[in-house]
Amino acid sequence: FLDGFWVVMSGAYYFRHIVPLFFVLYLIVSFSLFFATGDYIYLSFLFFYFLISILFSIRDGRSFIGRVFLPFIFLSYHISYGCGSLLSFLKRYFK
Repeated sequence: FLDGFWVVMSGAYYFRHIVPLFFVLYLIVSFSLFFATGDYIYLSFLFFYFLISILFSIRDGRSFIGRVFLPFIFLSYHISYGCGSLLSFLKRYFK
């Protein structure tokens, strides 16, 4: 959380630092649209995210347990980093 918060708050960030912010914004919008319409197409990007996450887990996991839990660790890290960036952005630009 604080990684994403301080990257945006400091103002010294690159595009790769705010990608998790866009991921969190996507999650907010897509889940809102999904619950409003019931259309699963809004959640299709999540399928690709999990597919890529599983592929990287297989590649980078050193044990079976690591390969099983790594997608959830990736997801929690990206969401917490993105939430920190979102909060920092709101504090910095909407005082």
